[in-house]
Amino acid sequence: MRLALVGLLALPLLKGCDPSEIQQLTSPEAVAQAYQDGLRPYFPKAKAVAMTERQELWGYTCIQGDGPELVEQMGNFIPSTPDVQKLKTLRDWGPVFGAKTYRYAWLGFESGAVRLDVDTWTVVHVTTNPKYDATYRSACGFGSN
Repeated sequence: MRLALVGLLALPLLKGCDPSEIQQLTSPEAVAQAYQDGLRPYFPKAKAVAMTERQELWGYTCIQGDGPELVEQMGNFIPSTPDVQKLKTLRDWGPVFGAKTYRYAWLGFESGAVRLDVDTWTVVHVTTNPKYDATYRSACGFGSN
């Protein structure tokens, strides 16, 4: 009875939120696929990986020859995209539906990465290091230099 009451009280809060969308995102693979699909219109070769233990969702653009200017621009653009905004809904309501949630959404480029903190909606720009470079190249299927 109490659970039903809590559910009824939560309905107005779910306005604009499709519970079936959240239910479809209960597996890390489904979340990664949705993130990848959201990136593909901008980055056709993008790959995505969900790391539940670290509460991170990684998207790799899989483009070569980008520069810091593109990474900077994307840091400003990422929070405004509808697919990324759905991560906030997943973070807020996912546990109700048994879905894993992700605090951080990363977007990786060859020359750097941006990280969106879904809880605070702040973006941090991160420079590369040899470990990141190797991970990026491996995720995108690029050979080593």
